[in-house]
Amino acid sequence: MDEFPTTYPNCTTISGSLTIGGPAGDGNRIAPITDLTGLAGLTEITGDLTVSDNSALTSITDLQSLQALGGTLTITDNPNLPICAEPFVCDRVSSTPETVIIDN
Repeated sequence: MDEFPTTYPNCTTISGSLTIGGPAGDGNRIAPITDLTGLAGLTEITGDLTVSDNSALTSITDLQSLQALGGTLTITDNPNLPICAEPFVCDRVSSTPETVIIDN
């Protein structure tokens, strides 16, 4: 996550979907995700955005630059994430039926 801006400098759009996290023990993560600082420059995701199964994540404020989401917003199973402390998420929830937020 932290290496995203170094690996993809000046990237503001992800063409497709983005999943942040995943079930524990899935073998894809080396360390728990604690913040999304590396994604702070994103302004558009053309597909879905899923934030799931991140036990150490306490904020998604770094995604506040996101202006366009082409698909569904799903935020699930992030026990330390106070979802409506993030105004941009609350705005998204009130403006679209394509949002799933559970078990946070």
